[in-house]
Amino acid sequence: MYFQTLPISNTDSYYSTVPPTNTSTGRTSTDDDTVNRNSPPKSKGRIIREGWGSRANFQASYGLKMTPEDLKEGDAILEAVQREDRRDKEV
Repeated sequence: MYFQTLPISNTDSYYSTVPPTNTSTGRTSTDDDTVNRNSPPKSKGRIIREGWGSRANFQASYGLKMTPEDLKEGDAILEAVQREDRRDKEV
């Protein structure tokens, strides 16, 4: 589930992820009882659009800036969210 604490790099740093929320409905992606378990995993762009609206908002929500180093860290967070999304569909 998205509320788990996920490692984002090989360091000792851990961040809790926020469940993506559809800004138009205010519903989280976990609200939908009709999730198609065979659908492809969400892209990083889709996760960002549905949860934060823009990459800048996503980065800011994790205290990250739009620098190359922070964008790389943001990508690691998104990859962890994608792994969790795939794992949730397997259950």
